[in-house]
Amino acid sequence: MFFQGKPHPETQKPETAGLTAKRTWLVWGFCPTLPVRMRIIAGELKSRAVKAPEGAGTRPTSDRVRESIFNILASLLSRQDMPFGSFALALDLFAGSGALAFEALSRGVPRAVLVEADREAQETIRTNARSLGVTGRVDLERYRTAHYLKRLQEAGQAKQPEPGAAPWLIFADPPYAETDYDALLALLDSPVSIPPGSIAVIEHSARNGPDPDRRWTRLEPVSEHAWGDTRVRVYRYRADGEGKHP
Repeated sequence: MFFQGKPHPETQKPETAGLTAKRTWLVWGFCPTLPVRMRIIAGELKSRAVKAPEGAGTRPTSDRVRESIFNILASLLSRQDMPFGSFALALDLFAGSGALAFEALSRGVPRAVLVEADREAQETIRTNARSLGVTGRVDLERYRTAHYLKRLQEAGQAKQPEPGAAPWLIFADPPYAETDYDALLALLDSPVSIPPGSIAVIEHSARNGPDPDRRWTRLEPVSEHAWGDTRVRVYRYRADGEGKHP
Protein backbone atom coordinates (compact mmCIF):
# COMPACT_ATOMS: atom_id res chain seq x y z
CA MET A 1 0.00 0.00 0.00
CA PHE A 2 1.07 3.58 -0.45
CA PHE A 3 2.92 5.24 2.43
CA GLN A 4 0.64 7.79 4.05
CA GLY A 5 2.86 9.14 6.82
CA LYS A 6 3.96 12.73 7.27
CA PRO A 7 6.30 13.78 4.46
CA HIS A 8 9.62 15.44 5.05
CA PRO A 9 9.08 19.23 5.46
CA GLU A 10 11.28 19.90 2.40
CA THR A 11 9.43 17.39 0.25
CA GLN A 12 8.98 19.82 -2.65
CA LYS A 13 12.58 21.03 -2.80
CA PRO A 14 15.25 19.55 -5.06
CA GLU A 15 17.28 16.77 -3.50
CA THR A 16 20.12 18.91 -2.14
CA ALA A 17 21.11 18.17 1.48
CA GLY A 18 24.73 17.49 0.58
CA LEU A 19 23.88 15.05 -2.22
CA THR A 20 22.51 17.01 -5.15
CA ALA A 21 21.89 20.49 -6.41
CA LYS A 22 20.23 22.12 -9.43
CA ARG A 23 20.02 20.02 -12.58
CA THR A 24 21.39 21.43 -15.81
CA TRP A 25 19.06 20.12 -18.50
CA LEU A 26 20.82 21.52 -21.57
CA VAL A 27 23.96 19.56 -20.68
CA TRP A 28 22.12 16.27 -20.99
CA GLY A 29 20.05 17.13 -24.05
CA PHE A 30 16.76 16.37 -22.31
CA CYS A 31 13.93 18.78 -23.02
CA PRO A 32 11.54 18.92 -20.05
CA THR A 33 8.69 20.25 -22.20
CA LEU A 34 8.48 17.11 -24.35
CA PRO A 35 6.53 14.09 -23.09
CA VAL A 36 8.67 11.06 -22.32
CA ARG A 37 7.12 7.71 -23.18
CA MET A 38 8.49 4.59 -21.55
CA ARG A 39 7.46 0.95 -21.45
CA ILE A 40 8.19 -2.05 -19.27
CA ILE A 41 10.85 -4.12 -21.04
CA ALA A 42 10.16 -7.68 -19.86
CA GLY A 43 8.20 -9.85 -17.45
CA GLU A 44 4.53 -10.02 -16.54
CA LEU A 45 4.02 -6.31 -17.32
CA LYS A 46 5.97 -6.36 -20.60
CA SER A 47 5.11 -3.54 -23.04
CA ARG A 48 2.88 -1.75 -20.53
CA ALA A 49 3.29 2.03 -20.62
CA VAL A 50 4.95 4.00 -17.83
CA LYS A 51 4.29 7.72 -17.56
CA ALA A 52 7.14 10.13 -16.76
CA PRO A 53 6.62 13.23 -14.61
CA GLU A 54 6.18 16.40 -16.63
CA GLY A 55 8.48 19.39 -16.24
CA ALA A 56 12.12 19.73 -15.22
CA GLY A 57 11.97 17.90 -11.92
CA THR A 58 13.21 14.48 -13.09
CA ARG A 59 15.43 12.86 -15.73
CA PRO A 60 13.99 9.44 -16.58
CA THR A 61 16.32 6.54 -17.30
CA SER A 62 15.85 5.68 -20.97
CA ASP A 63 14.33 2.36 -21.99
CA ARG A 64 17.65 1.42 -23.61
CA VAL A 65 19.69 2.01 -20.45
CA ARG A 66 17.04 0.38 -18.25
CA GLU A 67 17.04 -2.70 -20.50
CA SER A 68 20.85 -2.83 -20.34
CA ILE A 69 20.81 -2.55 -16.54
CA PHE A 70 18.40 -5.46 -16.21
CA ASN A 71 20.38 -7.54 -18.71
CA ILE A 72 23.45 -7.01 -16.51
CA LEU A 73 21.48 -7.99 -13.41
CA ALA A 74 20.01 -11.06 -15.12
CA SER A 75 23.50 -12.21 -16.10
CA LEU A 76 24.83 -11.63 -12.59
CA LEU A 77 21.92 -13.47 -11.00
CA SER A 78 22.09 -16.40 -13.44
CA ARG A 79 25.67 -17.09 -12.33
CA GLN A 80 24.32 -17.48 -8.81
CA ASP A 81 21.24 -19.46 -9.92
CA MET A 82 19.16 -16.69 -8.36
CA PRO A 83 15.89 -15.41 -9.91
CA PHE A 84 14.64 -11.85 -9.42
CA GLY A 85 12.02 -13.27 -7.07
CA SER A 86 14.82 -14.09 -4.61
CA PHE A 87 15.02 -10.41 -3.63
CA ALA A 88 12.86 -9.32 -0.71
CA LEU A 89 12.23 -5.93 -2.29
CA ALA A 90 13.40 -3.34 -4.79
CA LEU A 91 14.41 -0.01 -3.23
CA ASP A 92 14.19 2.77 -5.84
CA LEU A 93 15.93 5.96 -4.64
CA PHE A 94 15.28 9.24 -6.52
CA ALA A 95 12.43 7.20 -7.99
CA GLY A 96 11.00 9.76 -10.44
CA SER A 97 8.50 7.79 -12.52
CA GLY A 98 9.28 4.56 -10.64
CA ALA A 99 10.20 2.82 -13.92
CA LEU A 100 13.16 0.93 -12.40
CA ALA A 101 11.05 -0.36 -9.52
CA PHE A 102 8.14 -1.29 -11.80
CA GLU A 103 10.54 -3.15 -14.10
CA ALA A 104 11.80 -5.09 -11.07
CA LEU A 105 8.23 -5.93 -10.03
CA SER A 106 7.47 -7.10 -13.57
CA ARG A 107 10.43 -9.50 -13.40
CA GLY A 108 9.34 -11.08 -10.14
CA VAL A 109 10.58 -8.95 -7.24
CA PRO A 110 7.63 -9.19 -4.82
CA ARG A 111 7.63 -5.68 -3.39
CA ALA A 112 9.02 -2.21 -4.12
CA VAL A 113 9.79 0.83 -1.96
CA LEU A 114 10.03 4.06 -3.93
CA VAL A 115 11.66 7.12 -2.37
CA GLU A 116 10.70 10.43 -3.97
CA ALA A 117 10.42 13.95 -2.55
CA ASP A 118 8.89 15.76 -5.52
CA ARG A 119 5.09 15.97 -5.30
CA GLU A 120 4.48 15.82 -9.05
CA ALA A 121 6.68 12.72 -9.29
CA GLN A 122 4.83 11.18 -6.33
CA GLU A 123 1.53 11.57 -8.14
CA THR A 124 3.06 10.07 -11.29
CA ILE A 125 4.22 7.05 -9.28
CA ARG A 126 0.69 6.60 -7.92
CA THR A 127 -0.76 6.87 -11.43
CA ASN A 128 1.70 4.34 -12.81
CA ALA A 129 1.12 1.89 -9.97
CA ARG A 130 -2.64 2.07 -10.51
CA SER A 131 -2.41 1.65 -14.28
CA LEU A 132 -0.04 -1.33 -13.88
CA GLY A 133 -2.21 -2.91 -11.18
CA VAL A 134 0.59 -3.13 -8.58
CA THR A 135 -0.58 -0.71 -5.88
CA GLY A 136 -0.61 -3.53 -3.33
CA ARG A 137 3.09 -4.21 -3.95
CA VAL A 138 4.32 -0.60 -3.75
CA ASP A 139 5.25 1.59 -0.78
CA LEU A 140 5.85 5.26 -1.53
CA GLU A 141 8.20 7.04 0.88
CA ARG A 142 7.75 10.79 0.47
CA TYR A 143 11.22 11.83 1.63
CA ARG A 144 14.47 13.06 0.21
CA THR A 145 16.86 10.17 -0.31
CA ALA A 146 19.42 11.42 2.25
CA HIS A 147 16.73 11.72 4.91
CA TYR A 148 15.32 8.28 4.11
CA LEU A 149 18.73 6.58 4.26
CA LYS A 150 19.48 8.22 7.60
CA ARG A 151 16.17 6.87 8.93
CA LEU A 152 17.11 3.45 7.57
CA GLN A 153 20.44 3.67 9.37
CA GLU A 154 18.71 4.52 12.65
CA ALA A 155 16.31 1.61 12.18
CA GLY A 156 19.24 -0.74 11.57
CA GLN A 157 20.86 0.24 14.84
CA ALA A 158 17.74 -0.95 16.62
CA LYS A 159 17.21 -4.15 14.61
CA GLN A 160 19.59 -5.91 12.27
CA PRO A 161 18.32 -8.31 9.57
CA GLU A 162 17.78 -11.92 10.54
CA PRO A 163 20.50 -14.39 9.45
CA GLY A 164 19.72 -15.55 5.94
CA ALA A 165 17.38 -12.61 5.25
CA ALA A 166 16.56 -12.18 1.55
CA PRO A 167 18.66 -9.50 -0.15
CA TRP A 168 17.41 -6.20 -1.55
CA LEU A 169 17.78 -4.80 -5.06
CA ILE A 170 18.67 -1.10 -4.77
CA PHE A 171 18.60 1.52 -7.53
CA ALA A 172 19.98 5.05 -7.25
CA ASP A 173 19.56 7.29 -10.30
CA PRO A 174 20.11 10.82 -8.91
CA PRO A 175 20.47 14.05 -10.89
CA TYR A 176 23.80 13.73 -12.66
CA ALA A 177 25.15 17.26 -12.73
CA GLU A 178 26.15 18.07 -9.16
CA THR A 179 25.49 14.93 -7.15
CA ASP A 180 28.08 14.17 -4.47
CA TYR A 181 28.31 10.46 -5.20
CA ASP A 182 30.75 9.72 -2.40
CA ALA A 183 28.28 11.24 0.07
CA LEU A 184 25.52 9.10 -1.45
CA LEU A 185 27.60 5.92 -1.26
CA ALA A 186 28.58 6.73 2.32
CA LEU A 187 24.89 6.78 3.22
CA LEU A 188 24.26 3.54 1.31
CA ASP A 189 27.28 1.91 2.98
CA SER A 190 26.02 2.60 6.50
CA PRO A 191 22.64 0.90 7.13
CA VAL A 192 23.21 -2.52 8.70
CA SER A 193 19.50 -3.17 8.12
CA ILE A 194 20.32 -3.85 4.43
CA PRO A 195 20.91 -7.62 4.23
CA PRO A 196 24.21 -9.11 3.00
CA GLY A 197 24.08 -10.11 -0.64
CA SER A 198 21.96 -7.10 -1.59
CA ILE A 199 22.78 -5.46 -4.93
CA ALA A 200 23.07 -1.69 -5.48
CA VAL A 201 22.97 -0.14 -8.97
CA ILE A 202 24.29 3.43 -9.13
CA GLU A 203 23.80 5.55 -12.26
CA HIS A 204 25.99 8.59 -13.00
CA SER A 205 27.56 10.53 -15.86
CA ALA A 206 31.02 10.29 -17.40
CA ARG A 207 31.88 13.66 -15.85
CA ASN A 208 30.74 13.00 -12.30
CA GLY A 209 30.69 9.79 -10.30
CA PRO A 210 32.07 7.97 -7.27
CA ASP A 211 35.77 8.00 -6.48
CA PRO A 212 36.97 4.73 -8.08
CA ASP A 213 39.79 4.37 -5.54
CA ARG A 214 37.67 4.74 -2.43
CA ARG A 215 36.96 1.57 -0.47
CA TRP A 216 33.77 0.95 1.47
CA THR A 217 32.97 -1.13 4.52
CA ARG A 218 30.04 -3.05 3.04
CA LEU A 219 29.83 -2.07 -0.62
CA GLU A 220 31.95 -4.31 -2.85
CA PRO A 221 32.35 -3.21 -6.50
CA VAL A 222 31.10 -5.85 -8.93
CA SER A 223 31.15 -4.20 -12.37
CA GLU A 224 31.08 -0.91 -14.26
CA HIS A 225 29.34 -0.18 -17.57
CA ALA A 226 29.06 2.71 -20.03
CA TRP A 227 26.52 3.82 -22.66
CA GLY A 228 27.38 7.21 -24.15
CA ASP A 229 27.54 9.69 -21.27
CA THR A 230 25.77 7.30 -18.88
CA ARG A 231 27.77 5.17 -16.45
CA VAL A 232 26.42 2.43 -14.18
CA ARG A 233 28.25 0.83 -11.26
CA VAL A 234 27.04 -2.34 -9.59
CA TYR A 235 27.90 -3.11 -5.96
CA ARG A 236 27.24 -6.08 -3.70
CA TYR A 237 26.73 -5.81 0.06
CA ARG A 238 29.27 -7.83 2.00
CA ALA A 239 28.40 -9.68 5.16
CA ASP A 240 29.63 -7.91 8.29
CA GLY A 241 33.41 -8.23 8.36
CA GLU A 242 33.59 -10.06 5.01
CA GLY A 243 36.58 -8.77 3.05
CA LYS A 244 36.50 -5.58 5.09
CA HIS A 245 38.92 -2.88 4.02
CA PRO A 246 40.98 -1.10 6.66
